[in-house]
Amino acid sequence: MTFRNEDPSHLSDDQTLMTREIGNVTADTEITFEYTMKKISDLVKMEDFDLTKVKELPFQVQITYKALDGSKCIRVITESKKISNEREQLEKQADLSILGQNAIQQSANIGRSGNVRFAQANAKQWKRKMGAMAKDQNQK
Repeated sequence: MTFRNEDPSHLSDDQTLMTREIGNVTADTEITFEYTMKKISDLVKMEDFDLTKVKELPFQVQITYKALDGSKCIRVITESKKISNEREQLEKQADLSILGQNAIQQSANIGRSGNVRFAQANAKQWKRKMGAMAKDQNQK
């Protein structure tokens, strides 16, 4: 897996590790990111990896922070997710509030970089996609 639509200066050379400086965080802070599969040509080169045998993918987030008392802390969250080729089924289960928050953050980041037209196109594309995925009028 590699990260998508992220500042290259935050990514490792192979785009599999990302480091972000967040600043002050509150209970309302939301951080999102996107990832995608590596190119098949890159996967074929990996001797210890057989895509046909993969049933789940591991994910890990390491959060380092300074506690209120000044001590340095680290929190590690590790989880595995099953993979599926059933796109329609997965889209029905998607959390549109998380996708919406990601769409807002991605479009804002694109706009801040100066590419306002692309930011608008990105927002419209997400709106169409989430509209198609919405289960009822309330979600739309």
